[in-house]
Amino acid sequence: MEANTIQSGDVEQVAKRLRVTLTPEQIQEVIDMYPEAQEQDPTGNWSEVVDFCIGQVVEIPTIKKDKTSGQKVKDYLVELAINDKLPLDMNDLSAETLTDVIWR
Repeated sequence: MEANTIQSGDVEQVAKRLRVTLTPEQIQEVIDMYPEAQEQDPTGNWSEVVDFCIGQVVEIPTIKKDKTSGQKVKDYLVELAINDKLPLDMNDLSAETLTDVIWR
């Protein structure tokens, strides 16, 4: 693949990962948009730039999930830490760290 160029297969690969179906016209629109988008984000890899371009052409569906009880506990602990009611390293919110906090 040459710098600043992509092919329809590249767009289709990213669209498949995003679970988006594109028309041939939309694929061409992404291909046409790609060089400028790549210049705007020279550090981004090609698939991230294609992902962005697809998002400009169609709405990418998101999956809304209810929070699990574990996520609710994590959110609560983070809220306590933000309010200085619980010593918690905000840079380390691993399950092990949270378990240690719960059992204190």
